Amino acid sequence: METFDGLTDEQLADGIATSAGRVAAGEAKLLALIGEFDRREAWGGPGFLSCAQWLSWRIGIGPKAAHERVRAARALRDLPQTAAMFAGGRLSWSQVRAITRVATAADEELYLNIARHASGGSLERIVRAVRRARKPAEDAEDPQLAAYRMQVRTRYDEDGTMVTTIRSSAQDGALIKAALEAAREEIDHERRTALAALEAAASPSPAADAESEDPVCGQESSAEDAPCGQKSSAEDSRPRRATLGEAMVRVAAAAIGVLDAGRPDAARRRRGRLAVQIDPLSGWSRTPDGEFLPPGTIRTDEAGLPVALRRITVADLTSADLGRSQRAVSPRLRHLLGAVDGERCRFPGCTRTGNLDGHHVIYWSRGGRTDLANVILICEHHHTVVHARGFQLTLRADRSLEVRTNDGTRLFHHPALRPQRAEHLDTQAAIGPATLPPTVTDPTIDLAYVVAVLLQHAA
Repeated sequence: METFDGLTDEQLADGIATSAGRVAAGEAKLLALIGEFDRREAWGGPGFLSCAQWLSWRIGIGPKAAHERVRAARALRDLPQTAAMFAGGRLSWSQVRAITRVATAADEELYLNIARHASGGSLERIVRAVRRARKPAEDAEDPQLAAYRMQVRTRYDEDGTMVTTIRSSAQDGALIKAALEAAREEIDHERRTALAALEAAASPSPAADAESEDPVCGQESSAEDAPCGQKSSAEDSRPRRATLGEAMVRVAAAAIGVLDAGRPDAARRRRGRLAVQIDPLSGWSRTPDGEFLPPGTIRTDEAGLPVALRRITVADLTSADLGRSQRAVSPRLRHLLGAVDGERCRFPGCTRTGNLDGHHVIYWSRGGRTDLANVILICEHHHTVVHARGFQLTLRADRSLEVRTNDGTRLFHHPALRPQRAEHLDTQAAIGPATLPPTVTDPTIDLAYVVAVLLQHAA
């Protein structure tokens, strides 16, 4: 392992700047290769749906990061100055990512100058302001864009809690908030009613309720004026007000109840989303969307929950097997597949979670059984690809899946990378500490003025 004990602080700083420039040059070469690969549509061979999906599979980056690189690679085709500066290590990936969101061949130089004079955070804010200025005009041209941009995103925090972000138009947001407020009022009303019933059941006889003189203070006591100037415990006994989070759970539970009552067949298919696997030894659990959570995070079959998650048992793994009696996957087996494997396509590299089919690993026509041990979920696209291109699938006892092409080549879920030394990115040693220039930050720069100018430019 390389050590830096003999380097001075200045040498460390220069090393950081030089390495950052080489990293930028490497990113530029990567994007150039991605752009050409995308232009040729060479990613479609193994059955992938997009270049970003192939990229996520091949080099092991997240879907969002893969999408950003494909987007930037396409934009750089029309931005020669940006591409050249990026390849020379004079622009960072963060700067290029921001510039390619808004720049065109006509105004490329403007944004390059801004990148030199604005910090990374300021550049992002400026780009967001320009994109915000352009959106109303885009929405006017395509009315469906506004509805398309409404999104609900979820992620899991480090403590195992789910973080939900809702993005909507102002009018839709008002409707969502009104529904949550109504649900919160209902929960508060139920709590007050329950508390009043408990107090009525525990109240003494009317004779004991008669007003009495306080033996210490000489004053009459009441529920509002506590004896001896102490605060009444009435406020302490009030039920805690419901949160909007609790209201959201109430709304979701009510929606599931209504939808399940209206379409029982669809309700059976949805049951897999409310089942969780819990390891009996470690206590770790896996949610239907594939998230692994530590012991105690998931509550299952708990009284009082409007909709409880159900624990999957060992007996469940064979309870829905149909053998050779039926070719079609039953609703019960379909539900179990989603609960055990997660509602996702099992084909390597695919991230689809909707329109999934039950596929026999050993074909029914070849004696395959309609059992959990022989059926997986794959999306409609890859279901067609598997049959049309003759992919060979092997499902092991631990439900790991091996996929090979018709010529026997294995298609890995996460293929190994081929590490190389970085010297080939700078064979002429042209990148140094000053290649990636620091931001020329003017302490007098008025960000509001810059944004105002850019908004006029964007208009």
